[in-house]
Amino acid sequence: MAERQRWALTGPVGAGKSTAASYLASRGAAVVDGDALGHVLLAEPALASAIRAAFGEGVWRAGAIDRAALGALVFGQPALLRRLDELALPLLSARMRVALDAAGAGAARLAVLEAAVYFLMPPPGPIHLTVSIVASPETRLRRLLAAGRGSEADLRRRIEAQTQLEALWARADVVLENEGTAATLAVALDRLLAERRLVTDGAEGRLA
Repeated sequence: MAERQRWALTGPVGAGKSTAASYLASRGAAVVDGDALGHVLLAEPALASAIRAAFGEGVWRAGAIDRAALGALVFGQPALLRRLDELALPLLSARMRVALDAAGAGAARLAVLEAAVYFLMPPPGPIHLTVSIVASPETRLRRLLAAGRGSEADLRRRIEAQTQLEALWARADVVLENEGTAATLAVALDRLLAERRLVTDGAEGRLA
C-alpha cells in the first residue's frame, strides 16, 4: 500500500485546477476546495468586519461582504490586494490545515488541496507535491467566458491581476500546461499518479 500523500493543486483562474481536482476525486482522492473555504471564512463576522474596516462601506452590502465589489476594488491594485491577503490568508491557511488533516485521516491515500493562492500563504501543513495547472491567458479567457464567469472586461482584469503570480506558480514541483481538453489533462494526471506510485492496477485503476 502506498504511503499517504498530500498534494497542493494551484494555478491561475481558468487554467483547469477544478477540472484536475474533480478528476483526482473521481480516482479516489479526498479534495479540499480552498475557494469554498474562503467563501465560508469571508462570511464570518471577524474577517468580514476587518475587511469592512480596511476597505470601506463600498464592499459591504446587506450585512455581508460583497465579493464582486471587493474583487472589483482589489484586482489590479497590488497594494490593496496585498492588504486583503494579509487579513485573509493566515486564517485561510489555518482552515486548510484542519481540512487537510481531516481528509488525511480518512480512507483516501491522497489528499488534494486546491488553492490558487497556495504560494502566497503560510504553509497549511506538510505537502508532498505541489502541482501548478497553467494555460495561456487566451485559453483561460475563452474557458471563463464559455462558463459564464463574468464579462470579458472583468475577466481580462482578473487575468491581468494574476500575472504577478506566474513566477510563484512556476515554483511548483510539477507544472502541467493545460491547453487541451479535459481528457488530455486526465492523461497527464494519470501519469503523475503512476510516477508517485499511487495507482495499483493501471491507468484506469483505483488509487492505492
